[in-house]
Amino acid sequence: MIGAIERLYRCAMLAFGRGRITFVDDSGVVQKLQVRFGPLEIIDNMPAPHDYGYTCHPPIGSDVFASFLGGNRSNGLVVSIGSQAYRMKNLASGEVAIYDALGQSVHLTQAGIVINSAGLPITINGDIQLNGSLSATGDVIADGVSQIHHKHDGVRAGVDQTGEPV
Repeated sequence: MIGAIERLYRCAMLAFGRGRITFVDDSGVVQKLQVRFGPLEIIDNMPAPHDYGYTCHPPIGSDVFASFLGGNRSNGLVVSIGSQAYRMKNLASGEVAIYDALGQSVHLTQAGIVINSAGLPITINGDIQLNGSLSATGDVIADGVSQIHHKHDGVRAGVDQTGEPV
């Protein structure tokens, strides 16, 4: 009886683990991670499925939480991935954000949506439909024509406005 209780206790203790990513293989249908769970335990090829519509390539050193079926450490599944170094902090209750290691983010705040490109370009492929006003700081270029530095040709001097807008 004591042996059975000891086996059950051991399975329960081995059923979950917390570790750090040491390698990422993002080439297959399911991402596979190599995870260090302690100084003597490294497990390779742990599947890390992501929720539908979301995927990431976590940086080396990211935290993982894993589950092991029946406490069998050769049959694990990464349940959660996080990064202490890059996690956005101080979100208000109910707010949501996606972010990366470069500082880019989309933050759904209580006041509206904030997109931070971290100085990198934002590319939108497709049409944009705007219902409301558009405010821009700096130049707006449409079909290669600057809205600040464009010139008008064929304008009668003294009658129509000409030259660059002020």
